[in-house]
Amino acid sequence: MEDKDELIAFLRRVGEMADDDINLAEASLALGALQRGNVRLTPYRDHLEQLSSDLAAAAGSDPSSVRTVMARADILAGVLSSDYGYVGDQLTYDNIANANLLDVIDRRKGLPVAIAILYVSAARSVGWSADGLSFPGHFVIRLDGDDGSVVLDPFNGGALLETHDLQRLLQQMGGAAAQLNPDMIERLPNRDILIRLQNNIRTRLVDAQLVEKAIEVAERMVLIAPQKPLLWFELGQLCAQAGRLRASEKAFQHCLAANPSSELAYEIKKALGQTRRQLN
Repeated sequence: MEDKDELIAFLRRVGEMADDDINLAEASLALGALQRGNVRLTPYRDHLEQLSSDLAAAAGSDPSSVRTVMARADILAGVLSSDYGYVGDQLTYDNIANANLLDVIDRRKGLPVAIAILYVSAARSVGWSADGLSFPGHFVIRLDGDDGSVVLDPFNGGALLETHDLQRLLQQMGGAAAQLNPDMIERLPNRDILIRLQNNIRTRLVDAQLVEKAIEVAERMVLIAPQKPLLWFELGQLCAQAGRLRASEKAFQHCLAANPSSELAYEIKKALGQTRRQLN
């Protein structure tokens, strides 16, 4: 079984890493192991290595020789979707297991961001350039080749998404007035991908009024992104809701130390004052 303290220490190191140095899959496995508990990660690491090996084999044992982006997209989707059956969970979308990479590997289905982590990690493992995008609501990825880039939807079998597809998807989620803008298809940093993965779990736990479990997830989020003031603020709010006032005070103090915007700083000081009044 994985040692909890070692997993926490690893995630703390992730929080100190440069973004490009973060191994998305390994960090996601550690987050999943902490959530599940009493688990060995070796079989899951072996599975990721097998995905990489099979992807390389499908590329003709020399992935660098596959230069066109459409060829790369076809091979990537063929291995992840067709060979291994990874697909989005349409029927039980809100199941928390869909955001735990261990469960996703076990079940071969999950949320868009979880399936996307497998696609991106597999592509990178063979030397192909792949990134998550900041598209709202439905996580998609960009895959690059010598001749350009394409946007893929891992949730739907690695389907190719053109600009009009993204516009239609955006309007389905945000209404007819929603308009696609360039910021929505910008590269999302690795750390933010992990935060997006964990936020799915935290939100579902809060909705289920499982505040203590939500606090555990929020604590993992600040481990991997200690310089994000909003995460500390949200942790402080959860701790206050649970009556853990000292922990709430500490989280709000960390939030101020992380250089929040002036608007957020006002909200933090207001919440910190309320917490301290309850403590006195």
